[in-house]
Amino acid sequence: MKKSTGMITVEGYVDPCQWNEEEEVVAVQVATDDMREYLIEDSGKGAQLLDYVDEYVQVVGALSKKQGRYVLKVQRFEVLDAPELPDDYEDDEDYRR
Repeated sequence: MKKSTGMITVEGYVDPCQWNEEEEVVAVQVATDDMREYLIEDSGKGAQLLDYVDEYVQVVGALSKKQGRYVLKVQRFEVLDAPELPDDYEDDEDYRR
């Protein structure tokens, strides 16, 4: 069952989350600094995010929840400069990307 929760804006890295038999990326998610993951719906603008793996992006879209996962239907996105990392981020156990 799909539950609609409204429009949101998120920033994070585009990470691959599903591959086909040829090991090509077929699905991506946006992983945010607060360790949330938003599966990107593979339609319209969302399909274009497959070309931006490992890029830092701002995504605006309709948020829903499907099978316990947050899913974003992308209305628009923008590639941003990645935020500066703290000098000691590798020593910080709370920091994960």
